[in-house]
Amino acid sequence: MEPGRLFESPYTDRAPTGPDMVFAESDVEVIVEILRAVRRTAETTETS
Repeated sequence: MEPGRLFESPYTDRAPTGPDMVFAESDVEVIVEILRAVRRTAETTETS
């Protein structure tokens, strides 16, 4: 998932300003970095 999606619906449906409303700024930075790391290391699989 792209980190920017955290600032879109459905996340902003509960927290209008995004994760900043729920988590400390440092926690949001950690969440974003985790999402980026998962994306960098994700493997694709072929489907038949």
